[in-house]
Amino acid sequence: MTVLTGDCREQMPWHAPFDMIIADPPYGDTSL
Repeated sequence: MTVLTGDCREQMPWHAPFDMIIADPPYGDTSL
């Protein structure tokens, strides 16, 4: 398992293809 931090728009093109993305939305964001 690899944990990447940063802006996903910058990270994703360098690490594709991948099988799963686990994201943590901002605290208090209830519109999901």
